[in-house]
Amino acid sequence: MSDRSPQAVDCLYNDVARNAKRLDDNLTLKSQEIVYINQQARSNVAYTLKYDMAKKAWYLAEASSTAPTENPQSGKMDVSRGTARYPADIAWTPIAQIAPEQLQKAMDKDKHRAIIQ
Repeated sequence: MSDRSPQAVDCLYNDVARNAKRLDDNLTLKSQEIVYINQQARSNVAYTLKYDMAKKAWYLAEASSTAPTENPQSGKMDVSRGTARYPADIAWTPIAQIAPEQLQKAMDKDKHRAIIQ
């Protein structure tokens, strides 16, 4: 079963995408699971896609965004990650319907953000 997304891989701002031979560095394949990370200068977005055997379709299981943010109390930079998961935070999303801007809104909600560094 094959499918594709015109928006899951960011070829414009993905630093690794500038060298197409290295795109697979950010790709992890497992049985019924694909993880791809779009690397940007100071942040990244990762998509975890899973295969639903009953629906015979790839879908977005999780999206996470990692970026530096200023800590208003200390004035220092923290690295935070926001994560949105199906079905708790996002609706069923087939691979072809991934909308990065909508997902970013879900990942940026306070309840989904955590300081990781």
